[in-house]
Amino acid sequence: MVDPDRVLKSTKLPSLPTVAVQLIELSHNPDAAVTEFTQVIRKDPAISARILKAANSAYFGLSSQVTSVETAVPLLGSTVVVSLALSFSLIGEGSPLQTLKHHCNALWSRSILQAVAAEAIARRYRSGMPGQCFLAGLLSDIGILAQINSIPDDYGLVLEEAAAGQRDLIEIERERLGFDHVTIGTSLMEGWKMPRLLVEAVHYHHADPGEISASITDPAVAKVVGSVRFATYLSEFLLNGSAESLAALKTFGQELTGLCDTEFDELLTHIRTSTDEAAKLLSINTSNLPRPADILAQANTQLLEIALREHVAKSEVTIKSAVLELENRKLKQRNTELNQLTGVDALTGLNNRGAFDECFERLVDSCLRESHLVGVIFADIDNFKQLNDTYGHQLGDEVLRRVARIIKSQVRESDFVARYGGEEFVVITSRCPEHVIATIAERIRSRVEEEYIEYQDHQIQVTVSVGVCVTTEQALPITSSAALANSILQEADSAMYHCKRTGRNQTFIRRWETSIKSIAHNP
Repeated sequence: MVDPDRVLKSTKLPSLPTVAVQLIELSHNPDAAVTEFTQVIRKDPAISARILKAANSAYFGLSSQVTSVETAVPLLGSTVVVSLALSFSLIGEGSPLQTLKHHCNALWSRSILQAVAAEAIARRYRSGMPGQCFLAGLLSDIGILAQINSIPDDYGLVLEEAAAGQRDLIEIERERLGFDHVTIGTSLMEGWKMPRLLVEAVHYHHADPGEISASITDPAVAKVVGSVRFATYLSEFLLNGSAESLAALKTFGQELTGLCDTEFDELLTHIRTSTDEAAKLLSINTSNLPRPADILAQANTQLLEIALREHVAKSEVTIKSAVLELENRKLKQRNTELNQLTGVDALTGLNNRGAFDECFERLVDSCLRESHLVGVIFADIDNFKQLNDTYGHQLGDEVLRRVARIIKSQVRESDFVARYGGEEFVVITSRCPEHVIATIAERIRSRVEEEYIEYQDHQIQVTVSVGVCVTTEQALPITSSAALANSILQEADSAMYHCKRTGRNQTFIRRWETSIKSIAHNP
């Protein structure tokens, strides 16, 4: 770690000449006359000559030749004149170490790019302050110059690691030094008594857009800060050419001014051309900056590759999901087939419908031949759909299992119990008198009614409607066991639905005779 005072109190910090300091003081006074700026500039012949040269440069493109500072200042405007004076004063600052001079050169070429970009987006933004944006863009990374001059050995290591391209410069600065160039640059500008507007722009030029929106409430300041942040995004894109930096630049430009793709490409070309013109004006070499067309082609190729990889990845996921779904369906089908083969219902452990159908017809056939009594009990859970809809299928499954256990516990060992389907259960009895079947049916109903299920802090009561059909010794012979089986099932089912229609939670018995007789058992 490095003590930040080694930078902030260093005698080697970039300094401003007297003329530049006086111009800054004048810029704080909104009532200052143009002639006052002219008088200050004329005190420094070198700055006067360079401002006069700037007024006649291609960058400003004035229609007629300017021959005096008195004419140049009102044509350029006081803000532009202050920006130029500061630029001329600071750009001469170099590195005390020859090994770091190329970093200084790269710094100023990037700074002039950021200045031009901030000014260009400000004009599109109609912020009314393109001159301030130019100066803020130019000074955004002044903290880097300050560290190169004051702690060259320590900062040289930071720059070398950043040049490798593995990590962001600010991240490396904070890790190695304990502070970053944004903090140093902001403090430096405050020491120069720069306008607060410019200090804020430098402070936020690496910030996330969300942080800027949350922190800057003054619309005028927000426009300048946003313009400078766009310029930083642009320099990052042109210098690394990555698809990620292009996406960030486009997104921010769209949010800031509504830039569409065509306008974006035109703006980049304009900024790059204007950067060369401004660089000539300030004697900066910008040959290291790439042309937008080349870097855009490279980044767009990366974006296409990323999009293709994502598409392929999504397709692979879709295919894998489809294969897994197919395998799951096959597995479920196989389980169903196995359950059917074994005759067991997977959820309740009772016999399943297939086992019931096979057993019932065979039992009826035996009873016909031997004149035995046959009884069928249908038990259907009341309001089962409502339970499912209210508490979910997990509770529904538990209700089915609980009712199945109760029914199994209330019948004789010789009786056949099955899950008939959904929430409906069936019991087959044989060689069983009518009053015994009635007792079994009522026991099932009352025992279910007594059962409470605890679920998610609720005590849930379950009831069943029970329909019964029994044959009697007086039943007419039926030549077809299948016909008799079907008739008994229909009567038991009808008895159960009679319970549903007349209030639920009750039993209802029908005798299968020459004519059907019914006996109701209500709780």
